[in-house]
Amino acid sequence: RDKDKDNIIRMLLESSSAQETFSVVCIVGIGGMGKTTLAQYVFSDERVKSNFDIRIWVCVPQRLTFEDMIQNMVAFATDETHLQGGMHQLAFAIDETHLQGVMRQVAFATDRAPLQLQCHFQGQITDKKFLLVLDNVWNHELLSRTWQDLVDLIGVGAPGSMVLTTTRSVGVAKTMGVIKPY
Repeated sequence: RDKDKDNIIRMLLESSSAQETFSVVCIVGIGGMGKTTLAQYVFSDERVKSNFDIRIWVCVPQRLTFEDMIQNMVAFATDETHLQGGMHQLAFAIDETHLQGVMRQVAFATDRAPLQLQCHFQGQITDKKFLLVLDNVWNHELLSRTWQDLVDLIGVGAPGSMVLTTTRSVGVAKTMGVIKPY
C-alpha cells in the first residue's frame, strides 16, 4: 500500500506543478479493494498537506445532484458545521488531530440557493491551490451531465490544483478526461 500511496502522491505533486488550472487523477477498482483508504492516506500525507492551500473531501452518494455536491464542498471548505436548516450526512472530512485518518462528519444546510453556494465556494478557492477528493463516484451518466458545471465551478483555483477521484467505473475516469486511471 505504501508504494501505491507514493505513486499517487507523485502523480498529484508532478501534475500540481503544471500550468493547467487543475488536473484529475482517478483510482479505479472493484469494491472493497481499498480505494478510499488509499485516498485517505494520500489526503493525510504531509507532502500533500504542504503542497495544497485547501484540501476538500466529498463522499459522493449514488444519487448525488450537482447542488448536493456543491453543498458538500462548501461545507467542507468552510467547515460550516453549525448551519441551520435541513441537515444531511453526505460529506466527510479527515480529522486533522488523528494521524490515522479518522473520519468526522461535516453537516451542511440545504436552505441556501445553488448560485449563492457556488459563489461562496468559489470565494473559498479563488486563486488557491486545492486538492478536491471525490470519493466513491459511481454514476458516470450523472457525472457526464454535471462534469462541465463542476469544471466551471472549480476552474477559479490556482494552477496546479488537483481532483482525486475514487470509483469502480472506468466510465467515470473517461468522463473526467483521465487517460490512464490508477
